[in-house]
Amino acid sequence: MAVSIGGVNRWGVENGKFTPEFMTPQFMEVLKLFRKLFEEKLINQDFPAVDVTEVDKMMYAGRVGMRLNVSAQNGQGYQVQMPQAVWDVAPFQGPQGVRIAGEPGNFGFLAIPKSSVKTEAELKRVLGFLDKLMDEPMSTLQMRGIEGKHYAKVDGNKTEYKDFASFQREVKPYRDNLLNIEGYNVADLKDIPIAEKGTKLAREDLKYSVPNPALTLSSAIYSERGSELDQMMSDAETKYIMGKIDDAGFQAEIEKWRKAGGDTLIKEYEDAYAKFAKK
Repeated sequence: MAVSIGGVNRWGVENGKFTPEFMTPQFMEVLKLFRKLFEEKLINQDFPAVDVTEVDKMMYAGRVGMRLNVSAQNGQGYQVQMPQAVWDVAPFQGPQGVRIAGEPGNFGFLAIPKSSVKTEAELKRVLGFLDKLMDEPMSTLQMRGIEGKHYAKVDGNKTEYKDFASFQREVKPYRDNLLNIEGYNVADLKDIPIAEKGTKLAREDLKYSVPNPALTLSSAIYSERGSELDQMMSDAETKYIMGKIDDAGFQAEIEKWRKAGGDTLIKEYEDAYAKFAKK
């Protein structure tokens, strides 16, 4: 949300100097907003402990009116599960227009263990299969399912779900864990309005993406203690939102982070960035 009002995505860089997001005014503005929402009981009072699966249950029970989600395409699932409600999806937008925090840009990674793939020939066969997943009709199989069962061809070169519930149950679990991307080697989907809007937004959002400048940089201390450093500030943010610390207390937590390795992390990112800029 801080990105949407002009903030940085995880890290900001200016003249080679790095600043973590929680040391920017936009981030503090959003923290104060959530603190106010918490005080007025407009967000879950137990939000630090709420499991993501419980959030959907609360939505379907009519107890939640808005959710921040990772993908505009998820709106279709909510509409199908709760058709009596009026749903919509929209990108984050602030004074500068649409600004979206860019994600890492991958689906994670696949590890091929030597214990089960013992020869180079076997490895090439596995890699060949992964490569073919992006071909049509494999891409269509992952993104649409089986023709006649999960989808049908309509309006010339478009596709339409025949049984979306079946698709969610039988196809989506595979789609989400394999190699594919909406719009690549698969026909456009004719669907309910919120679904078509979600797909359109997903394709357009790239031009509004704000990158994380530290994403591809190396840091020894982050490799060793990154989780610990991230957790320190995550805990501080939670305490601030819940009113357990004030502005001064939050600044004190930042100082603790800096002394615990944050300053070293900043320096290592700056050094790595400088080396990258010279290439």
